[in-house]
Amino acid sequence: MNPEPPLHVLVVDDSAVVRQMLTAILIREGAVTVSVAAHPLIAFEKMKQARPHVIVLDLEMPEMDGLSFLEQLMAKDPIPVVVCSGWAARGTEAALRAMEGGAVALIEKPQLGVKGFLHDSAVMLRDTVTAAARARVRPRTARRAPRMGKPVDAVRPQRKKDEASCVVFGMPKEAIALEAVDEVVGLDEMAQVMLGKVGEASAGHPREQRP
Repeated sequence: MNPEPPLHVLVVDDSAVVRQMLTAILIREGAVTVSVAAHPLIAFEKMKQARPHVIVLDLEMPEMDGLSFLEQLMAKDPIPVVVCSGWAARGTEAALRAMEGGAVALIEKPQLGVKGFLHDSAVMLRDTVTAAARARVRPRTARRAPRMGKPVDAVRPQRKKDEASCVVFGMPKEAIALEAVDEVVGLDEMAQVMLGKVGEASAGHPREQRP
């Protein structure tokens, strides 16, 4: 009976410290090989040379963010992905999008003290990666999604008191969560509300009379 091939893991993270630490942690198992990439474009090239069994993925990286990489990966060649990122806190937009995009596990990486965290969490990291290798992932249709540049709180629009009200439809819950709208109305009321808003804006900003 032929022995099983070693588990091959691809670590995609722009931090050299994280790449080194994860490599040292994972290869302690003996039957694990690790390759690394500083950003997703390099990762795609590494995957052409050797297809990994599991990918450990950061989300905030140059050239291409982790969510865009995850989306392309799951559409072309689904591979189990463990997201290990400072953006992966439970309940955040990034965490939800990662799970919806096909990630099989999330590990929140602290913004400070990363080296100590990885050292203290070595067993958990190895167990998570090993379990991920047994996961079955299915292809997902790629969709256009906004590129992630900063956490949601950092890009949340600062609304002014004299700013005109805004009404949207299609994704009301998300819009309210981001404080991007004042109210949500049904489609049958949309025309009436829009006319009302236009009237309010006109009343507050009368047109100048031409001579």
